[in-house]
Amino acid sequence: MKYINHYRYLFVCFFLAILPFFALSFPGIREYVFDNFMVSAIYNGVIIAIYITGSLCALFTILKNISAKDILIAQDASRKNSILSNLNQVLFAGEPKQCDFNLLMELDDNVSTARNQRLSFIMSCSNVSTLVGLLGTFAGLSITIGSIGNLLSSPSDVGGDNASNTLNMIVTMVASLSEPLKGMNTAFVSSIYGVVCAILLTSQSVFVRSSYSLVSTEIKKLKIISNRSNNKQRSLRVESETLVEFKELFKAFFDNYLTVENLRAQDEEKKRVMLSDSFVTLQNRILDNSAKLEQLSTLIDGYLVSSNENLKKLSDGVITITSRLSEGNILLADNNARLEAMSTIQNIIDKKNDSIMASVDKCYQESLSHGKTINDIAA
Repeated sequence: MKYINHYRYLFVCFFLAILPFFALSFPGIREYVFDNFMVSAIYNGVIIAIYITGSLCALFTILKNISAKDILIAQDASRKNSILSNLNQVLFAGEPKQCDFNLLMELDDNVSTARNQRLSFIMSCSNVSTLVGLLGTFAGLSITIGSIGNLLSSPSDVGGDNASNTLNMIVTMVASLSEPLKGMNTAFVSSIYGVVCAILLTSQSVFVRSSYSLVSTEIKKLKIISNRSNNKQRSLRVESETLVEFKELFKAFFDNYLTVENLRAQDEEKKRVMLSDSFVTLQNRILDNSAKLEQLSTLIDGYLVSSNENLKKLSDGVITITSRLSEGNILLADNNARLEAMSTIQNIIDKKNDSIMASVDKCYQESLSHGKTINDIAA
């Protein structure tokens, strides 16, 4: 149990590092990963490589921190450790519990620098994996948008209303959707890889930071021990003329600083009052403009209502005129038909009149002839 507690950060970080590979033991996840890896193989491969690099850095750092902690606890000067910059060989070379405080400060600075560098590297891996996933997302969306644009801009050769042409059109559209769907799949898969790896690397960085805290705690303990040893020595405080002059100069500097701070506070108060007045003026203008806008909106609404009523009346008048014109056209057509019938009847009457006149003329001629004959007989 003590061994597990000693290496607890290493075990947890190792579990997080192999968690994606452990997840492959589930059939559903394994099938999804193997089926969709080749969709965006380049982006996924880069993300996996970055994740492995960051995980190895985290594991190696935690292991080094555990070793550094053991060296500091045992005050071992024979072992080497890159986290401690091998300062333990100098720090613990003398008598036990007699550590140089300056070396401890330098050691603390080196550990802090190493911590910042390692954590920065791990978080950079996390951020880069997220950015690569985002790049894959943009690439997939670009493919999708381009494919949809080509699909919409391509002319359709399918025509007709029969079932065969309709079926061919549906098949063509479904086949054309393969590229947009492929682009969307690339976008989502690369994003999933990037986000999952970023979450795991961020989680590992927490345990890396905790392992550095263990080393910093041991260094603080050594500082306390070193301070206790140094406090046992007597110290004599001598206040020289230079120190007195320095105190007077410092007091004058502090008084000037207070004066400058008071002036700055007064200036800021004036600026704050001016800014508050400006805000009040601006607020009043905004309220006035809002009232004017409300009036303008009311006028526009009234104008729109009046315009709609006039348009409605005009539309009703146009409809009435159209109906009257239709009725007039019907009457004109009826009158034309009647005129044509009357013209036909007039022609028939004219023909009858001509026939009657011819008959009357014939009868007249015959009567003249008969009269002449009668006159001849009478003579």
